[in-house]
Amino acid sequence: LDTMPLATNALLSVADAQHVWDGGLEPGSQIRLSVPEPRDGRATGDNYAVLVDGELVAGSNRLTERVAVAGTTFEYTVDANGFWQIHRQAPVALANHVIDLARREIGDQPAATIWDLYSGSGLFTLPLATLVAPRTRMLSVEGGRTAVKNAQRNLRHLNLTDVDARCGDVAKTLANVPAHLAHPDLIVLDPPRAGARAKVCRQMAASGARSIIYIACDPTSLGRDAGTLLTLGYELADVRAFDIYPMTHHVETVALFRRAEHA
Repeated sequence: LDTMPLATNALLSVADAQHVWDGGLEPGSQIRLSVPEPRDGRATGDNYAVLVDGELVAGSNRLTERVAVAGTTFEYTVDANGFWQIHRQAPVALANHVIDLARREIGDQPAATIWDLYSGSGLFTLPLATLVAPRTRMLSVEGGRTAVKNAQRNLRHLNLTDVDARCGDVAKTLANVPAHLAHPDLIVLDPPRAGARAKVCRQMAASGARSIIYIACDPTSLGRDAGTLLTLGYELADVRAFDIYPMTHHVETVALFRRAEHA
């Protein structure tokens, strides 16, 4: 290999500069390049990472991503070896769609309580906390300790003190939600490929949330969980697919579930 046709120019420039194509590594090594997309014309600088078998060999372990959502640019600190959307336009497309749906569901309410589950470094947390209602209280839950630390740093950067960002298993965390956050108006979740599963679906339904926005990278898991939510009194109100894994069979899906009027 001497290039990667699907990669961005920024990533390819780092690969060339760091001699990634020149060999010299132990056969079988896993090479990971994390290069945030420069969206504002800035040079990459040291905002990149080259990792070999999980160990940083060039760049920085802590990277900065910038995403424009509904006219506001949010800045995120993310872990070079952690999760972030792989398609350069995915954070923009997904976050804007989620906020559009969230605004529609909350309407003109002066205050809202929102859960953000499997929240990562806070891609959806920051815009949900600031763009949906005049006053918003939030609970975010993520299992990755480094991701939660970054999310907390990102929240502090915006002085968002009404977000309770917790690290832990989602089902276990939802078993002990503080009273003032226990009954959300809206739930947003972006689970791993295995999906939320029945227990978390039951916990979401028990919270009384009117609306659930489910971001799924595996349509099969979404289909299974959609079936569970339908039995719990929700209806599928909107669904949209995003082709953020080009040249593969994978597809990202964002589904809106709304509590049925008769439920």
